[in-house]
Amino acid sequence: MIAEGDTENVRIDFSEDCAGGNYARVMLSLEYLKEIAKVVDKNDAVKIAIGTDLPVRISIESEFSTAILYFIAPRIEVR
Repeated sequence: MIAEGDTENVRIDFSEDCAGGNYARVMLSLEYLKEIAKVVDKNDAVKIAIGTDLPVRISIESEFSTAILYFIAPRIEVR
């Protein structure tokens, strides 16, 4: 996973069985992701599902068997 911003870039490598060999590209507002990160505990399981031109689905499962599901619409570039 690669994230590119105005001032920084981040790269996270996952094992091949996580990625499945599929590629997708999506542009999101960092402000939405920061708000979601506030509710994530270090022991929570987080699953992120992305697709090109599709909303991103973020699922957070806590140790108390509760689940939170977020959908974030991709940013649309105006040309």
